[in-house]
Amino acid sequence: RVVLDHLPAAGGLMSGGPGNAASAVSTFFSTTFGIVGNLVVLAFLSVYLAATPRLYVGGLVTLVPPARRPRAREVLSAVGFHLKWWLIGRAAAMATVGAITTAGLWAVGVPQYLVLGLLAGLLTAVPFVGPIVAAVPGVLLALLQGPTTALWALGVYVVAQAVENYLVTPLVQQNTVDLPPAAAIAAITLAGALFGVLGLVVATPLAVAALVAVKM
Repeated sequence: RVVLDHLPAAGGLMSGGPGNAASAVSTFFSTTFGIVGNLVVLAFLSVYLAATPRLYVGGLVTLVPPARRPRAREVLSAVGFHLKWWLIGRAAAMATVGAITTAGLWAVGVPQYLVLGLLAGLLTAVPFVGPIVAAVPGVLLALLQGPTTALWALGVYVVAQAVENYLVTPLVQQNTVDLPPAAAIAAITLAGALFGVLGLVVATPLAVAALVAVKM
């Protein structure tokens, strides 16, 4: 709302005028919160799956011929183990990014730092696109405080992602499957093209599960 209130003055500098600028930013924010909505749905789905795993594992095993079912349970157990560590890694990454972003934006004087930190943490679950989408509203709000504040805010987002990419994620990957970068990029690109934002979110865990199953 703060950004939209300032759009008429800033939008006059654009060739499209303030109306087009307001429309573009409104579309951006609606897309952002649409992503958050998908993440909430996936979070509830994950809770249900984790609460009664035997129900779903048993259903999958019944699709396998009886003689192969013990091996199928072994494979599904291994997949579940690696997905558990992947989920722990994502949760740690989201918490780290959220905490660093909140503290950093507060330190440089950006308003709504708690909301922006929460948004940055949630969108960390979306590879590649999420961090960029999360940084835009924070930098826009910081820009209202001045270009220097905006640069500091951008630095906060860069530091948060650097800690996540080079410290948190590698530590977690020691306990889980090491997904090759080319396979990860291919899975994310294909899933994103077929299923949009939801595909971006689920591409990596599905690729991890497939890699474990193929290896076994």
